[in-house]
Amino acid sequence: MLCNQTRQFRHCEGWRAGVNNVSLYFQRWHPAQQQAKATVVIVHGLGAHSGLFQPIVDRLLAQNYCIYAFDLRGHGRSEGQRGYINSWDEYRNDLWQFVNWVQWQEGDRPCYLMGNSLGAAIVLDYSLQFPNSVDGLILSAPAVSTQGISPLKLKVGGLLSQIHPRFSLSTGFKQKQPSTRDAAVNEAYANDPLRHSQGTARLSTEFFKVNQQTWQNIGELDLPTLILQGSADVVAPVAVTRQFFGRMPGENKSLYVYPDGYHEICNDINRDQVIGDVLGWLEETVTAPKSLTSLR
Repeated sequence: MLCNQTRQFRHCEGWRAGVNNVSLYFQRWHPAQQQAKATVVIVHGLGAHSGLFQPIVDRLLAQNYCIYAFDLRGHGRSEGQRGYINSWDEYRNDLWQFVNWVQWQEGDRPCYLMGNSLGAAIVLDYSLQFPNSVDGLILSAPAVSTQGISPLKLKVGGLLSQIHPRFSLSTGFKQKQPSTRDAAVNEAYANDPLRHSQGTARLSTEFFKVNQQTWQNIGELDLPTLILQGSADVVAPVAVTRQFFGRMPGENKSLYVYPDGYHEICNDINRDQVIGDVLGWLEETVTAPKSLTSLR
């Protein structure tokens, strides 16, 4: 593990073994001067990587939170075919191993999971499978929708998953809508060699299967949960997120919808407001946990 220290923080990076010894790249940021209040583990979305969250990392560090993030298998600097998994268990158990290692590193410090898009789907599934392992969830643009997918495409995808699971195609998300309303961020994304736009037949069928299970079981979620959603997001539609939020248990949940916001809400033009809301929710939840249902 390689580490660098400044007056403000200590940054470390390295690789850890995931399921079946797949090498997974990770990063860790610690405030340099004070004891951290809590730990936040970030799980990125499809085609992304752990290096795309610097604005929120910087703000969390300034308020004495420590942050961990890793590149999913088939993403960023981690091993694996781009956008491919053998089964969803690989995502789930990679995260389980990583969270357990983080908590071993950080002791009894409260631990929160933050997932973006596909990462939010991974975090939700993980939290339903291991309900007592973390203290709360932050979900941005959660990928819980299968809207717009025709039954024929689902059938073809299921067939391909059986006979050619590694079959890969572009997700087409860029054609639907830019990631954010910030032109500079979109340009940086376009020129980022660690990003990709590939999805595979097996990932598609595993995603839809786990999504159905999550909808069926979401009433069992018993963790403080914050959902961040842009109202103009076409990848994770706000109407579906509202419906999903309504299915969640009635306590310890908050949904913040940002007018005209796009999919990468934490890197959109209103990122300061969004990140401020995350910090406010964390401060309230870490220091004075209580039952709270809120819509905004």
